[in-house]
Amino acid sequence: MNGAPPALFFLNQEYADRLRVPMYGYTTGRTIGGDHKAYQGHVDRLAMGDLRIEDVPVHTIPDTIRLTAPDGRVTQGAIGTSVLSRFLSTIDYPAEKLVLRRNGWVRPEHSVPMGYVGDHFLLSHGTVDGLDRMVFLVDTGGADIGFTAPRATFEAAGIPIPPGDGLHPVTVDEVALGSVTRRRVPGLSGAFPSWFEHGFGFRIGGLPTHEFFKPYALTFDFGRMRILMNTPR
Repeated sequence: MNGAPPALFFLNQEYADRLRVPMYGYTTGRTIGGDHKAYQGHVDRLAMGDLRIEDVPVHTIPDTIRLTAPDGRVTQGAIGTSVLSRFLSTIDYPAEKLVLRRNGWVRPEHSVPMGYVGDHFLLSHGTVDGLDRMVFLVDTGGADIGFTAPRATFEAAGIPIPPGDGLHPVTVDEVALGSVTRRRVPGLSGAFPSWFEHGFGFRIGGLPTHEFFKPYALTFDFGRMRILMNTPR
């Protein structure tokens, strides 16, 4: 990125400062780690293997928020929707590959309509434990969990949640996204940002994430606005 040596790319503040990435202000972001300032800027170019991407918008997160790769290395950055949306993007979990196609198409085993709101939020429809269909916020970053939701969703599904704030592991009997149904999904209460539930003018009832998608090659087709899932052959 910007001619720096290869790095696991998540724009932590220290890494952005080291590369002298220009910043133009900030908003207040919220993660499991709490509220923080997210500074906005851009990098001239981002390189991934032989692929070069120009003029990439970025934001930073505090250095106290660090992600660790499976091999133990600490990340400096994460590739977000602003990059993935430029391609037919496949996160192939079983093959441990990220595939970015400039054109073409993927024959899907499962295909789900996808919406796009705000600057990077992906939406679809799903169900939890037999409840009526609801809007899901689709995410891939929830390491070690497959689902989170507002307290109201867990309560409607009959999933007991301890009183008060805090993170609590739960197990969700059934989560469905289109024709994909996963059972005994590891979940986490207290991780769903409260403003997500009604912050877009409609209710978001849940968020499937990393462990839900892990058995699949997951493709985001931004041209056709579909989420595609294929199991390994």
